[in-house]
Amino acid sequence: MMRRVWTDDHIDADYPVHGARFRSMRALPQPVGHLPIWIGGHAGVAIDRAIRVGDGWHGAFLTPDETRTRVATLRSARPESDFTISMRTRWDPLVDDRDEIVAELEQYLDIGVDHFVAEPSQRTLDGYLQSVEALAELFRCAGVEMAT
Repeated sequence: MMRRVWTDDHIDADYPVHGARFRSMRALPQPVGHLPIWIGGHAGVAIDRAIRVGDGWHGAFLTPDETRTRVATLRSARPESDFTISMRTRWDPLVDDRDEIVAELEQYLDIGVDHFVAEPSQRTLDGYLQSVEALAELFRCAGVEMAT
């Protein structure tokens, strides 16, 4: 539905499972180009949904071992390079061992994770920014390219 509303001028759609009915629905402004849709979740239904309708999968707080089987399933069904595998982590170099962070990062990269979302434990703006900057430095030292 979102892809349709982002590209068509008006849509009519019925989604009886959810009890939703849309008439002349539209979204303005419509995005220029394609917006990727990442499907999150760890359960089999979420993995299946990512394979079926997603442009990527976003896992959260899984260990590399827990991630490995999910990525194998995703990549076997969606091998294309523009299908993103993303992971949310709790890495915080202000409190966690930096060598352990780098070791885990390397495991995720070997598995095929190509995007990371950091959620450090810092709860002040200054602490959060310091943690993210320290993570960026760890990534640079590990040779990981980063989007800005």
